[in-house]
Amino acid sequence: MVVKRCLHALFALLLICICGQLLAQGAIAPIQFSPANPNSSTPVTATLQYYCPADAATNVQPNGNAITLTTYANCVGTPPPICATCTPWTLPSVSLGILPAGSHSVTWQESSVDTIRVLATMGLVVSAAPTASVSAPISPSSLLLSVASLLAAGAFALRRSRGSAR
Repeated sequence: MVVKRCLHALFALLLICICGQLLAQGAIAPIQFSPANPNSSTPVTATLQYYCPADAATNVQPNGNAITLTTYANCVGTPPPICATCTPWTLPSVSLGILPAGSHSVTWQESSVDTIRVLATMGLVVSAAPTASVSAPISPSSLLLSVASLLAAGAFALRRSRGSAR
């Protein structure tokens, strides 16, 4: 039983190390956006691929097409060990809201007591929202012709039904 627990712990540690290496090598994007390909009518959420204390506050500061996200905590690339009395750690997510079409630069930084450390910078391209197609308006003469045709067809059908009823 003890051997099995040690193997599970060793496997979990190996998995954490591999994920940390993939993040360090850039195989996992440091900031992930949802949806991945937004348009200018869909709200965007950014998720940092660093672990931060669950109670960490994050500030969103847009400045034109540059967006700065500041987390006020000590974030780490790999999750810390799990313990019963530790603060829970999460991958922080924030809403960027609906962004205008164009290229945006999103920088996620961490603010400690007297230092600011940039954790990641990613580009985000927002496409223009699809536009609804509007058909050309009906001209008054076309509308009048359509109404007159319907009235004539109705009168013809009424006359015919009266003629067959006799």
